[in-house]
Amino acid sequence: MPSAEAEISIPAAPETVWKVAGPFTGVADWHPAVGRVAKEADGKQRRLHLLDGAEIVEALLQHDESARAYSYRIVDAPLPVENYQALFHVDEDGAGGTIVRWTARFDVTGEEDSESVERTVQGIFESGLEHLKQLTAA
Repeated sequence: MPSAEAEISIPAAPETVWKVAGPFTGVADWHPAVGRVAKEADGKQRRLHLLDGAEIVEALLQHDESARAYSYRIVDAPLPVENYQALFHVDEDGAGGTIVRWTARFDVTGEEDSESVERTVQGIFESGLEHLKQLTAA
């Protein structure tokens, strides 16, 4: 099954990073590709309005404040994927900083090459995590 994974070390306390990145419908506050987010289904679903005009609808599967993690699935997107599920996790690095991990597994649809789709999702993750680091680094 195709997958994508990105990880970044941030010199800030996990609580600081989670405060910015933890709210499921707050991704526009830290991901540079997201212009705004519309809450749907009482906040259990988010509609991402991307700066390029595209929209992605994602549904929250689990949100765990104490573990500083949430998982979600894509309901509708212009990406050639189905069965897409992702996990976003903010953890301590053992030295007073933070490690953020963002992973996803999915099936590729249509004529798309799996490696190309993996690189696209990887790029989305990496750009978001880099911007999150810029916003929260001490």
